[in-house]
Amino acid sequence: MLDYDLEAAHYDRTRGGAERARAAAGAVLELVPAGCAVLVDVACGTGIVSELLRAPVRTVVGVDRSAGMLALARPRLAGGGDAGCGSPGGGGVARGDATRLPVASGSVDAVTFMWLLHLVDAATVAAAIAEAARVLAPGGTLLVVDFAAHEREELRTTDAHIRLGFEDEVMAGWFASAGLKIDHVEHLEGGELTVTLWRGVKAAIRQRRAA
Repeated sequence: MLDYDLEAAHYDRTRGGAERARAAAGAVLELVPAGCAVLVDVACGTGIVSELLRAPVRTVVGVDRSAGMLALARPRLAGGGDAGCGSPGGGGVARGDATRLPVASGSVDAVTFMWLLHLVDAATVAAAIAEAARVLAPGGTLLVVDFAAHEREELRTTDAHIRLGFEDEVMAGWFASAGLKIDHVEHLEGGELTVTLWRGVKAAIRQRRAA
């Protein structure tokens, strides 16, 4: 298992791949819902993607459990401070785990998972997606960027990958179990491994008809 506090200083130059992150952020930006006011970037790392996502979003909160990563992400986000744990507040960073986000239920418009889920087991994937659904407001969006299914077994050792990517139907099953409906799947070619972007939406609350 990687020690991300130790990895933080050189993460963007090696395992993180700053160019890969920026390219994926561009694809994500096209799918962020119009009028998105609050977005939580889970496992934000050094904050490269979080910073880019600020362009169309009023408030971006970067969440990570590594203090070393957050130390680098903090100055990249609005105010350079720490977000409140009860609600996103004015942006910044917050220390937390993907399965226990320090964010109030139903309080955000979008959640992003960028290259996180292949690093955890199936039970944690399911729990993380369910937790994202919890914090999303009705009509909110979950955007997942991760690897498509592959057979690079050596990555389990060299890069601490637990899962060798994801099949679209498997990801759709996790979304559905959390009450999210996938409405967009996009395969981003060009690297050694295919990267996939899955977008799911939480059902909006139906208004009662007038009597």
